[in-house]
Amino acid sequence: ENWERVRAQALAGTIVVPLSPNTRVESHYPVRVCDADGGFADVHFRVEGAALGFLPVVICGLTTHDIPADAGLWIKENGSTEFTRLQQNVHTESDYYQINYDRSTESFEAVFNVELSGSVTEIAFGTHPDTWPAPTTKSTSTLTTTNAFVACKSQSIFDVRMCTSHMCNGCQMAWCSEACRKVQEAHPGCKCEDWPEARVSYSGGEVEGKGKYGDIGEYSR
Repeated sequence: ENWERVRAQALAGTIVVPLSPNTRVESHYPVRVCDADGGFADVHFRVEGAALGFLPVVICGLTTHDIPADAGLWIKENGSTEFTRLQQNVHTESDYYQINYDRSTESFEAVFNVELSGSVTEIAFGTHPDTWPAPTTKSTSTLTTTNAFVACKSQSIFDVRMCTSHMCNGCQMAWCSEACRKVQEAHPGCKCEDWPEARVSYSGGEVEGKGKYGDIGEYSR
């Protein structure tokens, strides 16, 4: 049944890992990634995991519906060294994608349908990624005065489930705190890069609303 295939996909899931500062992940399935600056450059992320059939990829937070002729969605499959622009046009020279307008944010979003053939796929949105400027790095003098952040073995997954999730950074229900403690237990030694140096775990810091609501009463059952 179709619903069983969708349920299996949702449970197995895909993990979206942001690869640039302008990339904000809002959903892992369907993939929903927002452009923090609203432009058409430097939206870069990696999708880990396979999908059943075509995977919806939504690029949100755009300031215009008009995607420039030299911009679009770029795909680099695992093992490939080059990005290939997604081309889904059939009867015309124009590419096929859907544009939606979000009244609440007064921004646009572009919806693509992508078939992922490998377990890891790199995706970029905007002009050709090879034309993007190199990311800035900290100077040597800065690195010598501060302790460099050391990523754990499962840092990319921990970042998604802990560091950038609403559940662990703003949810005011008690079950969120419990779920985040379990995430920490599943990734021992991992911490978020923006945590203070002295904080080594989720439980070691004060999170907004941690465990305020749902400890007692009908919502705790």
